Amino acid sequence: MKKSIRIGRAPVDPQAPSGSEHDGSLSCPKPWDALEATATPGVRYCSDCGQNVFQVNTTEEVREAALLERCVAVADDSAHARAHDSATNTHDTRPMTPPNRIHFAGNPWPEGHPIKEFRWTASVRNNEVWFDLHLRSEDYDAEREIDEPEDEDIDYPSDWDAPGVWTNYHRCTLSSTAWGDGGGFAVCALSDFSLAHIDGLEVSIDLPPPEDMEDNVFHIYLLGHDAAAHHRIRFDRIAGTDRFDITWTGKIALAYAGDCEYKYDFSARLHDVEAPRIPA
Repeated sequence: MKKSIRIGRAPVDPQAPSGSEHDGSLSCPKPWDALEATATPGVRYCSDCGQNVFQVNTTEEVREAALLERCVAVADDSAHARAHDSATNTHDTRPMTPPNRIHFAGNPWPEGHPIKEFRWTASVRNNEVWFDLHLRSEDYDAEREIDEPEDEDIDYPSDWDAPGVWTNYHRCTLSSTAWGDGGGFAVCALSDFSLAHIDGLEVSIDLPPPEDMEDNVFHIYLLGHDAAAHHRIRFDRIAGTDRFDITWTGKIALAYAGDCEYKYDFSARLHDVEAPRIPA
C-alpha cells in the first residue's frame, strides 16, 4: 500500500485539525507527487507557492525546518508521525544537523562540513552581558573531494552549485570577532545573568538586516567576503553542567559576487560547548 505524504509549514503536528495550508496541520492540498522534482533528493518545488518543500522524517528535522521557515512533507510512517501517534514526543529542540557541523542548504556537500574551531566569549558593557561567537569550518572538501570532468565545461546554475568555486575559497569563517573590533549581541542585564537564565535562550539577530552590510553583527568569509543575516541562535544547557548545545541558523548573501539578496540558508549545531566566564 502506498504511504501517504502530507505537506504543511513547519512546525507540524500530524494530529492537528485541518485549517489553512500554513497552520501547522499538514493540510496543504498539494500532493507530494504533484510537486516538481529538483536536483536535491527529498526536495521538491511547489509552483503554486513558489517554495521548495523538504521531506522530513524525524522531529529534529521538523524543528530545524521550523527555524528555517520551510514547508515540509511528512510521511504517515515517519519517525515524527510515529512519535505523535505514541504520545512520546518530548519536544526535543535539537536540529537534524549532526553535532559540530555546518550545512549550507543546496551546496555540493549535502552532508555538511565539520567545524574545526568554535569560540563563545562574553563581555560586560554598560552592565549588560554581551556574547560573541566565532566559527571556522574545515576545508569544504576535507571529507569528500568532488572530481569535475576536466574535458567538460559544466554550466552550473550559480556559484553556489559549483564545487570548484567552493574549493577555490577553501573554508568558511563566520564570526563577530574576526573582522573589526567585534560587535556581538546583548543577552541580558549583568544582574540577571546565570546559566539557568540562558538555558533555552533563543535570540534573533539582524532580522531584518541592516541596510549597510558592514553593520551586520556577524561577518562571513564563504565564497569570498559575503554577508550573513537573519540569525536565530539557541542555547540549550546540558543538564547538571556548565556546557551547552548551540543551534545556529541564518541566511547568506553572495555579496562578493554582487548578489546582495539573503537567499541561501545555513544551519550549524555545536555540541558540549563550555559557557563563557563573565569578566570580573
